[in-house]
Amino acid sequence: MNWIERYVSAVKNYLPAKSRNDVGEELTSLLEEELNAMEESSEAPLPEEKVKEWIVTKGHPAMTAAGYQERRALISENAFPLYKHVVKYYLIILAAITGVLAAIQILHSGDFTLIRSLLQFAYYFAEKGLIGIASITLVFHFWENYLQARDHFKNWKPENLPNITSKWQSVSYVESVMSILFTLAFLAWVNGILPTFVLNLNAGAHGNADFSIHWSSNFQSYLLPINVIGLLCIGLYVHQLFRPYWSVATLVINMLLGAAVVQVLISLLGQFPMVEVTTQGSELADKYLNLSGGLNHAMRTIFIVAAGITIYEIIRDIRRIFILSRG
Repeated sequence: MNWIERYVSAVKNYLPAKSRNDVGEELTSLLEEELNAMEESSEAPLPEEKVKEWIVTKGHPAMTAAGYQERRALISENAFPLYKHVVKYYLIILAAITGVLAAIQILHSGDFTLIRSLLQFAYYFAEKGLIGIASITLVFHFWENYLQARDHFKNWKPENLPNITSKWQSVSYVESVMSILFTLAFLAWVNGILPTFVLNLNAGAHGNADFSIHWSSNFQSYLLPINVIGLLCIGLYVHQLFRPYWSVATLVINMLLGAAVVQVLISLLGQFPMVEVTTQGSELADKYLNLSGGLNHAMRTIFIVAAGITIYEIIRDIRRIFILSRG
């Protein structure tokens, strides 16, 4: 097992994308030179246990990565890796607590469209998140001599390093953030936020309220599972912001979520119509009949394509799980 590759891969996860590859090549070269020198002096390859003991002396990957980044003004270089970990777990715990509170509110109120709950969730998380981060920053700024990251990371183990053997195992921050934003936009769309505030589909072309477009009652009966699956997907993407690589566990979760998505999409294809157009007068019914039919056929096409893509991703995840389990 190449412990240098695993160590460098872990270090790169703590670096910005623009410097990740350059630092990785430099660090790999330095470590390989040092290891080769040690093996030449001992005139024999080092046993794996000795290599692991040596790699531990290089310091925790977060600390090594900090040495390749610019110094922060508020938080010292030695304290900054620990500061990032504290902020990370604070946000995770806050998101979990806020999510539970939002779920309780939804179940209590029966508002399964999540419109009000999602807005309250975002506001509460942003407010408490900013206050918490500011408080943590002040604590580290004034007590950084007692909060040195080296003391907290000194007992790390090489066995905990991610074993990344393929490029697809790494998940970029951009990919995770875009997945979160896309899922949030999708949830806003199905819950009626985007059509009302962005697309303005509740009025006619000339601004007259002569027709409105809305989800049918058949489609609305699926809002609860759609929202639950969407929020679980967001949870997975947030997790990958802090652990940016695929493991067997996260692949299994992604595969199960994909299977749930396919099940919902197939069920929705049997619900017709999914979109309804209502008018203010009978003389307008024929005018917008074609619009209703076109929208429903477009929705069917979108869901069929989405189901096909998701099935492909499930098969891909099964293959990747097999690769990681075998390796």
